[in-house]
Amino acid sequence: MHAHLQEVQWDSNAIRSEWIANGISVSNEVRYPSDIRLDHLVDRCGRRAVNCIAATIALFQFNVCINLKPSQISVSPQILESIPEELLNLWDYIGDKVWAQWRYENGLAGWRAPRLGKATTPARASPRARPDVARALIMVGGGKDSLLTYDLANNLDIVASTSSISFNEYGEHDTQHRLIGRLMDALQTGVPHEEIRVTDQFVSGEVWNALRPDGINSRISAETPLSAFISVPVALTRQCQYVIYGHESSADTPNLFWDAENEGPVNHQWGKSQESEEMLHSFIDHEFGVGVASGLAGVSETAIFQALNRVTEHLPQTHSCNVKKPWCLKCPKCCYIYLGIASALPSEITTAVFGDSNPLDDTDNILHFRQLFGLENQTPFECVGGVDDSLNLLQSGLKRKRLSGAILEDPQILSQADHVTTATPSPVDNTKLRGPKNLQEAITEYFQ
Repeated sequence: MHAHLQEVQWDSNAIRSEWIANGISVSNEVRYPSDIRLDHLVDRCGRRAVNCIAATIALFQFNVCINLKPSQISVSPQILESIPEELLNLWDYIGDKVWAQWRYENGLAGWRAPRLGKATTPARASPRARPDVARALIMVGGGKDSLLTYDLANNLDIVASTSSISFNEYGEHDTQHRLIGRLMDALQTGVPHEEIRVTDQFVSGEVWNALRPDGINSRISAETPLSAFISVPVALTRQCQYVIYGHESSADTPNLFWDAENEGPVNHQWGKSQESEEMLHSFIDHEFGVGVASGLAGVSETAIFQALNRVTEHLPQTHSCNVKKPWCLKCPKCCYIYLGIASALPSEITTAVFGDSNPLDDTDNILHFRQLFGLENQTPFECVGGVDDSLNLLQSGLKRKRLSGAILEDPQILSQADHVTTATPSPVDNTKLRGPKNLQEAITEYFQ
C-alpha cells in the first residue's frame, strides 16, 4: 500500500490537509477559534513560518497512515518545500517509538514504516536550566494533571492563556469542550481560553474499515506530539515563551519489555516522555521560538495525588476517561485515577468526583487492577502510572482504610500490597527537572 500526503491548505482560522491510500482520500482539519488568526501571524512571523506550521501539523496528522502497514510513504514536493529535513527525522523517530504498541498488538516485531528522513536521531534539548518564563500557554485537558499544572503556573503568575484541544475520535467536539469548560469556569482564570477542534476522517468507521489491511486489528495515533505543534499558533498569538503541559514522570515507564527482534520497551505514553518532550522542544523552539515543558516534570505519582488536596474544590469538575466522559469507571484509566484519589483524599472528595460507584467493587475490572499491580505481563495501554506507583497507592490507601471492594479480596493483590519492596519515592526527582529555571523551582516548592 502507498500512502501519500497530497495537499495542505490554510486560511485565517483553519489548516486542512488531504492524503490518499488505495485510491481513498482522507481529509483532516484543525480549526482554531476566531481570535487565533493564521493570516495575522504572517505579519509577525512571516509566510514561511506559517507554511511550516501548517505543513508540520499536516505531516503529524498523516502519521496515522502507519496503521495501514504501508510499503511506501511519500509527501508532495510542494509540502516538503515548507519543512526542514530535521522534521522528517523526527517524524520517523516518533513513528518508531509511538507505534511500538501497535506493532506489539498486531504481532509485527521488527517492522518499521518506510523512512521519510535520513534515519538520524533527532536533536534533544540541553538539560541545563533556561531563562525564566514570564508568559506561558497552559494546555488543559480537563483532568487532574492539567488542573495541578494550571494551579502551579498560576501561583507563579505566568499564565497568559489556556487552551484545550478536542479530537473527533473521542466524540462530539462541543461535548468535550463543554466538559473542560466546567473546569475553566470554576477556575475563573481571567485569561483567554482557546478551544481547538481536530477532525480526522481516518478514525471514522467507514474509512478505517475500507483501508484496514487483513491481520491489522488496532490503530493508534501520536496525539501528544501533534498537540504540541497545534499549540504553536496560539502561543505565538498570545506572545507566550512556553507551552506548558501536565506530562507526568510516569510517562517514562514502559508498559512491558518486548523480547523480540529489533524491539524492546513498549510505552503507550512515549509521546509524553522526557525524551519526546525534549525532542519536540528542540524543534519547536528552534523553528518558532516557543519552548515546550511540563509542569509535572520529575514529580512522583504519589506526590501528584497528594497535591490534589490543594485543589479539592475543583476536582469534581475534572474528567479523564477516553471511553465515556466524564467517567466510565470500567476502563484502566478510570480505575487508576480512582485508586489514586481514593487513597490520597478524604472519602467525601472521592464521592464528589466519582459518585457512589466503586470500581474496586466491580469484578469486571479485575484484569485492569491485576495489570496495574504487576500481576500480569504488562500494565494497561493507557495513561496510568507504573506498577510501583500503583502499589504505593494501594498500600497507602489500605493503611488509611480508604479502600474497599471485592477486588481487594483477591489474595494475590493483597499479597502484592503486603510485600511492597520499593520505598516511597521522593516527591520530586531533581534529575528530571527541565524547562525554564523559575518553573523548575516552582515544581520543587509546590510538591515538597
